[in-house]
Amino acid sequence: MFRLAQQQFLKATQLMDLDDNVRQRLLFPQRSQVVSFPFRRDDQEQVETVFGYRVQHVLTMGPTKGGIRYHQDVGLGEVSALAMWMTWKCALMQLPFGGAKGVSASTRPTFRVASCSV
Repeated sequence: MFRLAQQQFLKATQLMDLDDNVRQRLLFPQRSQVVSFPFRRDDQEQVETVFGYRVQHVLTMGPTKGGIRYHQDVGLGEVSALAMWMTWKCALMQLPFGGAKGVSASTRPTFRVASCSV
């Protein structure tokens, strides 16, 4: 999905004759974070690990805007694409935000926080 977002961006930059330096800067996210959350759920003996991703595409426009998604099959590439698209949506609406997206690579939590331990 990230390659698709990049291809769309490159096609748009050709149409608007964007400077190569700006094009290269906006082609990749400015910040990406990967975290892991190991925990035990409801007195189970086996430790379960959930991965999370946070991508901030552009920080130079001010704070970043983007929601949180829960899905077990999501990867860093998909999160990067969604953050890039949020940058374009904010720019088109003239909002002073860069694009971002956060993802928990799991289903929405259905357990009590008090029942989890590491």
